[in-house]
Amino acid sequence: MRDEIYQRELGWMELVARAFSVFFQNIKEILFVMLVVFLPVSLLDSIILTRLNAINSFLTTVQTAGTILENEKGITQALYQTISGSLLSMAIALFLVPVGTIAIAKMAKQRIDGEVPDVKTALKDALTLEPTIIVAGIISGVLTTLGMFIIIPGIWLSVFWALYLYCIGLGGRKDWDSLRHSGELVRGRWWRTLGYMIALSCIASLWDLVIAAILAFVEIGIGKHFIVVFIENFASYLSRAFAFIGMALLFINRESQYLGWQLFGEKKNEELNFAE
Repeated sequence: MRDEIYQRELGWMELVARAFSVFFQNIKEILFVMLVVFLPVSLLDSIILTRLNAINSFLTTVQTAGTILENEKGITQALYQTISGSLLSMAIALFLVPVGTIAIAKMAKQRIDGEVPDVKTALKDALTLEPTIIVAGIISGVLTTLGMFIIIPGIWLSVFWALYLYCIGLGGRKDWDSLRHSGELVRGRWWRTLGYMIALSCIASLWDLVIAAILAFVEIGIGKHFIVVFIENFASYLSRAFAFIGMALLFINRESQYLGWQLFGEKKNEELNFAE
């Protein structure tokens, strides 16, 4: 596997196949990251989502009953809580989830390089990158969100910067440079990168659908209880772990071609440019 990833550019179907292999080889380490990082993240997500669902039910009831003026104060508080909850959810996605993402990516690279994955060191290294994650995450989040108002630029940026976390965690890039370098790795391969991302999302979604189908029977008995929301969130992060590995392999493969890395990741002195 390492020979192929470092020596030639792989198609996205080849990368998907190798992502499955690395995922199952690292499953114990991934489960450790799930417990340390994504368990508390899932709890926070579930609390926020449960509160937002309650607010939505309140607003729907008020609107249906036609008692908007009588509940003006409650509506104001509900809107405030919706905004604060949405911002907190965005902060979790930008600043906490990347720690687990980078840790999983580092272990994927260790596996490819023939090393035994060291989950504790990977997590420690990912935490030390938090300042860079925050700066790059804010820049990416703000510009992508602004771009979404025009739709096409937002979609273009989200794909163009899809590899910025891996540029930080595996490539040693900082702040804006991580976004710039992600763009360099995607340039000339935007559609190919989008297709690969869609393939990973579809595979992860299949896992989510299986979990949702199982939990549907539980919901019949207890409704959309907090524990149901939590299980859904936690399970979704396991499926996303597969996507994280898939994107890590894409980065490693693109980076090896860009930098002209030799086998085992040894850099050449000169950077090689991608053909447009």
